[in-house]
Order: sequence, then structure tokens, then C-alpha cells
Amino acid sequence: MSSKKKTMAVTAAVLAGATLLAPNTAMAADTAADAGQAAADAVAKANESAAQAKQSALEAANQGVADAQSNATQAGVQLDQAQANLQSAEANRAQAQDTLDQATADQRTAQTARDQAAEDAANAADGISQARQDMTAAAERIDKATQVLEDAQQAQSQAQTDRDAAQAAKAQSEQAVADAQAKADAAQEAKSQAQTDIDKADAAAKAAQADIDRADKADPDAAKTVWDQARADAAVKQAAADAAKQDADAASQALSQAQEAQSEAQTAKEQADALVQRLQNAQDADLSELRAALQAAKQASQSADAAVQAAQTAKEQADAAKTAGQSDAAAKAQAAADAQAKADAAKQVADTAASQLAKGSLGFFESKGASEAAKTLQDELRDPENADWLKLNGSGSATTLDNMLAALDLLDQGNQIRRSLGLPEWTVDDEQTALAQLASDYNRYMVNEMGTIVHTYYSGGQNLSAGMPNPWIGWYDREKAVWDAAVAKDPSLEQYKYNDGLYYVNPTLYNQVGHYLNIINPNMTASGFAHTTGAHKGDGTVNAHNFAYSSDTAVSVAEYRQQVKAYRSGLENAPAAYQTALTQARRAAQDARTAADALASLEQAAQRTAVALQTARLDAAAKAESLRRAQQAYDDAVAALDGKNTALSDAKADAAAKQAALDEANTAVADARRTAQSKTDAYESARSAADTARTNVDQAKAAYDQAIADKTGLQAAQNRLAAAQSAKTQAESRLAQAEQARREAQSELDAAKAADMQADAALTAKQAALDEADTAVADAQAQLTDAESSLADAQNRLDWYTDAPQRLQDAENALADANTRLADARTALDEADAAVTDAQTRYDSAFAAKTRADAALAAAKRVQAAEQARKDAQDALDKANRELAAKQEQAEQARRALAVADDAVADGLASTGSDAMLPLTVMAIMAVAGAGCVFVRSRHARHVDGWDNTIG
Repeated sequence: MSSKKKTMAVTAAVLAGATLLAPNTAMAADTAADAGQAAADAVAKANESAAQAKQSALEAANQGVADAQSNATQAGVQLDQAQANLQSAEANRAQAQDTLDQATADQRTAQTARDQAAEDAANAADGISQARQDMTAAAERIDKATQVLEDAQQAQSQAQTDRDAAQAAKAQSEQAVADAQAKADAAQEAKSQAQTDIDKADAAAKAAQADIDRADKADPDAAKTVWDQARADAAVKQAAADAAKQDADAASQALSQAQEAQSEAQTAKEQADALVQRLQNAQDADLSELRAALQAAKQASQSADAAVQAAQTAKEQADAAKTAGQSDAAAKAQAAADAQAKADAAKQVADTAASQLAKGSLGFFESKGASEAAKTLQDELRDPENADWLKLNGSGSATTLDNMLAALDLLDQGNQIRRSLGLPEWTVDDEQTALAQLASDYNRYMVNEMGTIVHTYYSGGQNLSAGMPNPWIGWYDREKAVWDAAVAKDPSLEQYKYNDGLYYVNPTLYNQVGHYLNIINPNMTASGFAHTTGAHKGDGTVNAHNFAYSSDTAVSVAEYRQQVKAYRSGLENAPAAYQTALTQARRAAQDARTAADALASLEQAAQRTAVALQTARLDAAAKAESLRRAQQAYDDAVAALDGKNTALSDAKADAAAKQAALDEANTAVADARRTAQSKTDAYESARSAADTARTNVDQAKAAYDQAIADKTGLQAAQNRLAAAQSAKTQAESRLAQAEQARREAQSELDAAKAADMQADAALTAKQAALDEADTAVADAQAQLTDAESSLADAQNRLDWYTDAPQRLQDAENALADANTRLADARTALDEADAAVTDAQTRYDSAFAAKTRADAALAAAKRVQAAEQARKDAQDALDKANRELAAKQEQAEQARRALAVADDAVADGLASTGSDAMLPLTVMAIMAVAGAGCVFVRSRHARHVDGWDNTIG
């Protein structure tokens, strides 16, 4: 553009669209505008169709959530009802189990009572005969004990009289000792007082002598000389302190003057700084608005960047939370499955606990995988010929768990014997235990006509006993005595102690000591012990002890006992364990559902943070562009400023000079402060020395006064010494008299004590005689009481055995009632078990349905959130596209208007046409650009090098 034709350049910045105000210049673009409108209409129609499709998808997602919520609610109601039904069924089952447990306990009690009553009835005749014999013997003992008691009571009365007389004599001797002791104590007190007076006189004499010695050493003239010297030294040091104070006061005055000069320099510096600031503010006034705009743009950009960072952090946290939620949901789902599996396993154990317990030792062997032991029992159980005596878990059978534990207690007693002999303890083998149980039960229920026990069911060695609560007395104690006697008679028998050769050499002896030899055999370390309770031809228990040389599976008695107890406890507590496992499974399932719901919420939150991050990034980009433009405008304005202001330079130079003056004043104050402090320290030191000198004067004066006093008190001290020596002489005389009186009193006391000792010995002898008589009476009374108790006991036993038939009948009736109740309770428990199984099945079905419904609801919510997020994102995109299209259209219109104006100027229109056309063109540009159009007048800046530049 030629500068001769135009003196002003116009620049239009297009920021917003508007309607063109110059129709004459816009008509050429009508055709293009129509085509653009048609395209815009087509886009709008397509957008409308897409919006309708998105709305339909969102509505479908919302409906899906509503349907899934309804299904989940209905499934929850059904699950709650199923759970209530299950809990009711379980409560009924627990009650039925309690009833069965009580009925079982009652049946066992009734069975025990019946067995005891039967045994009592069988022994009634012998018991009655024995009771009558015992009554006759007890009556004879009562007669004898009565006569012995009467004789003992007469002897007791005489011993009491003798003891009373000795006690009176003892009291008289004790009074004599007390009187003599009082006299001796008085004499000792007089002696002690005399000694105290001597000690006091000695102390007074020593004090008086010390005063005399001090008076001899006192020298008042020397003390006066020291006092005078101290006063002279104090005067010199006080003068030095006064001079130091004058120096300190002068230094303090100099410090005050330096501080005043410092204050004046500070004021001048502040005034110079204020002038510089005013000139600087005036120079910066033109840039204040641009600087403010730049600062605002910076803050806006920083805020937008911070928002992006916050959104990024929120998204990362939401993503991390979602990932953690996924892991948590998966873990809790697995935990729920594991807990349900445990509950199912516990239920299976609980369902079979009663039947398993009923198997007794067979169930125990099966549970631990002791297949050989289990097979041993099963083979015998399958044989119908054994039905009369093999009663698995029957009352009194060795196969009950209670009798297994009792057998282990007896085996512990045997191991005590083994330990005392230095032999290895027996271990417990399952197979040997099963064999011993068969042998024990066989001899308990299947005895022969003679009632003797039979060795059976053993693979190595075997000891049997019947009717002996402690078999070790017969097996070991008695047979050991027989063996020891036989070896003492024939030492050659010792060689058969640990082998079976004795059976062939001396079978009679072998039959007498075979149990003992089995017990002490060091090679038989594995064993099994069985204990059966009940009658054996009138005897008590039956014990069977089987031996084997070794076993790979045998364990210690303690460990075996723990296995049996753990097995029984596990079955007895199986229903409670199942309830606990079931509760844990339900809790785990609820935790899994809660985790799934939380995961759905976390996924929605992650989606929201992703959208927020994208929005924040778009806003930050816009704010960064605004900052760039503001910075450019500010830099252009700064570059246009003239050179340095002379007044400002002068003011800054003056301020620098004032600062130098202030620095000098500060240095002077610091020097004056150090000098003042040094003078003050010197004064304090001199004053302290003067104070010390005055203290020395006071001390010398006190020493002089004390020397005068010591010389004056010499005669008084000599008088006190003479008086103390006289008092000591008198006290020593009293001490000698008191010592003589004490010796005489001590002699009397010794004589009284000797007499008291004789009286005490006499009393002790009489008391011993009385105690012996009391003991004789008590023994006689005890014998009489025991005889009377024996008579009463015999009478009670007579009554007991007389009533035995009736008790047996009552016990059999009670047992029949208990068996009926037990059968009823078992039937009720079976019915309750069936009800629980049905309720559990229904609950599991409802729980599965609820889980599926919850999963469907969570999925529907995720679809709903995704559709809503997609719709929101699409709406934002559509809006941005519309705004972009509008701005592009506005820019196109502005470019067309500017082209028209450029063409008019380039063609050199006539004055009448161009003058009118230019304002119209400018107005058209303004109309297109709207408020964003700014006219900038060019400004010329002249520089020292002679060239110029136009800044637009």
C-alpha cells in the first residue's frame, strides 16, 4: 500500500461473527452462503437423528436399570424369606439335637443304673450274708471299745488333776522370776544413769579444755594488723571501680550520639527511596493495565493447569481405586466360594457325626486311615457267629471311645514301670489296639462255662486280666515276686528272662510269670491296650494288652490319646462347627455383594474423572493461548517505551549515596556499641573486685573480735573444767555402788529362773501325761465310733441288698422309658435334618438368584453410566463443533469483506466513490468482527542511529 494514497493503516482482528452491514459488498457471496446453509441444515438434521438415537439408548439403559433393580429387590425378598426359613429349620434341628443329646445321656445313665442294679441283684444273697456277719462283729467291737473308753476316761481325770497342780506351781515360780527381774532392771538402770553422768562430765571437761587451748593460741595484735591491711586494699579497689564507671558512662554517651546519627541517615535514605518509587510508579503507569491483564492471564493459565493436574490426580486415584476394587471384589468372591465350600464340608461332617460316633473305635480307625485296624473289626462284624459278643460301641465295650481313653490311662501306668526299669516306653499301634479290643470284648461277653478268660486275637504277645481294676498288681507286682523267688532258688532260670524258652523248660513257672516276662521284654515296644467294663462271671473289668516287636505307624500314648480326643471332640462339636462355617459363608457372600456394589460405584467414578480431565485439558489450552496473546501485547508496549528517565536516574543515584551514608552510620554504631560493652565489662570486673575486698575487711574484723573474746573467756573456761572434773568423780562413786547392787539382783534372778525351769519341767511332764490320756480317750472314742459306723454300714448294706430286686425292676423300667425317648429323639432329629436340608437347598437357590440379580443390576448400572457419559461427551463434542463451524463462517465472511475493500483501494476509485466506499467497507469489517475489531494508530519512534520503524 502506497503511503502517498493513505496516511492511516487499518487492521481488523476478527473475534466474533455479526451480520454484514454493507449489502452492496456482500451480494457476490450469496450463492456460496446458500450452499453453506444447505450443508449446515443437513448436518443439523443428522445431528438431530444422532441425538434421538443417543436419547433412545440412554432411555433403554435407564429402563434396564429399573428392571434389574426390581428383579434384585424381589430376589432379595425371596432370599430373606429363605434365610428366615433356614434359620427356623436350623433352630428346630438344634433343639432336636439337644433333645437327642439329653435322651442319649439319660439312656446311658439308665443303662449304667440297670447294669449296676443287675449286678447288685446277682450278688444280693452273698451281700446279705456278709452284712449280717459284719453286724455281729461290729456289735462285739462296740462292747470292747466301750470298756476301753471308760478306763481311759478315769486315767484322763487323774492326769488332769496332776497337771493343774503343776500349773499352779509354775505360776508361783514365774512371779518370783518377774520380781527378781524387776529388781535387776532397777539396778541396771541406776548403773546406766551413773555411766551417763560420767559421759556428760567428760564431754564438759573436753569442751572447757578446748576453750582454754583456743584462748592460749589467740593473738589480737596480729588480727588487728590483718584487718588494717584489708581496709587499705579495699580503698584502692573502690577507687579503680569508680574510674571504670566513669569510662563506661562516657562510652555509653558516645553510643547514644552514634545511634542518633544512624537514625538521621535512615530517615534520609527512606525519603530518597520514596522519591525513586514515585518516579518509577509514574514511568510504569502506561503499562499498569497491560501488566494487570498479563497477570490475570497468568493466574488463569496457572489455575487451569492446576485444574488439569487435579483432574489427572483424581483420574489416577479413581483408576487405582477401581483396580483395587476389582481385586477386592475378585478376592471376596473367591473368599465367598471358599467359605461356602468349607460350610458344605462342615455340613457333611455334621450330618454324619452321630452315625460316625456310633461306630466307636471303628469310626476312629476309618477317620485316620488305619485301614488294617478297620478291616480287622469289619471282618469280625460281618461274621454272624460273632453277633452274641461283638457289640460295636455297646455299653461297656472296649470299642467305645470312653473305654479307649481309659485303656490309654492304664497303659500309662505300665509305661511308668517300663521307665523305672530303664526300658523304652510302649507305643500304641492301631492294629494291635483293634485286636486287643476284640480279645477284651470276647472275654467280656463270650465267656465259657468255667468263667475263665481265653487268649485270642493277638499276633505277638498278650496279657489278659478280669475282675482287677488295676491289672498291673497281678501282672507285674505279684508275678515279679514269684519270678524273683524262682531265680533265687535256681539262678539258671535267669537266661530265659527275655525269650520263650521257659515255656518248654518249666511250663508251670511260665504260666505263673508269663505276664511279668511280657512286660519287661525290651524288644516288644509296640502295643495295643483294651479295657472293657461290666461283669465277667461276677468279676469286674476285663483288660487286654497286646504286644508286637515293632510298628512303623505306632505313636506315643500321649499322642494317641490326643488323636482320640480330637476325633471325638470334632464329631461332638460338628453341628456347632457347621453353624459357624455357615455364618462365615453368609458373611463372606454379603461381603462379596458389597464389594461388587462398591466396584460399580468406582467404575462410574472413574468414567466421570476421565470426562472431567478431558474438559480441563481443553480449558487449559484456551487459557494458554490467552496468556500468549497477553504476553505479546505487554512485550510490544515495553519495547515502545523511551529511554531511561533522567530524574529517575538522579533519584536512584541520590538514594545510593544516602545508603552509603547509612552504612557508615551503622558501622559507627556497631563500633560504639562494642566500645561501650568493653567499658561496661571492665567496670563490672572492678566493681566485683571492690565487693570482694569489702568482704575481706568484714572477715578480718570478725577474726579480730574473736581473738579479743577468746582472751577474755580464759578464766571462765578454767572454772568449767574444775566443775566437770568434780562431777565425774561423784558419778564414778555412784557407778560402783550401782554395779554392786546389780550383781546381787542378778544372783537372785538366776536362782528364781532355776526354780522356774524345774517347775516348767514338772508342768511339761504332767501335760504330756494328760495329752497321752486325752489321746487314749480319743482313740477309744474313735474305735467306738468306728465300730458303730461299721454296724450302721452293715445295716445299710443289708437294707441295700434286700431292696436289690426292686431296684433292678425300677432300673429296667427306667431304661425302657429312656430307650423309647431316645428312639423318638432320633426320629425327630432325622425329620429336623431333612427340614434343614430342604431349607438349605431353597436358601442356596435363592442366594444364587440374588447373586445373579445383583450382578445384572450392577451390569445395568454400568451400561447406564456408560450411555450417560457417552451422551454427555457427544453433546460436548456437538457443541464444540457448532461453535467451530460458526466461527469458521464468521471468519469466511470477514475475509470476503476485506477482499472487497482491498480491491476497491487497489483499483484507485474516484474521490466521490472511494471516499464513500471506504467507510462502508470499514463498517462491514466491524460488523463481521463485532466488538473484537480494534483500530490501532501507528506510532513512530526515532532512534539515535537515524532510522525509523513503524509499530502497528
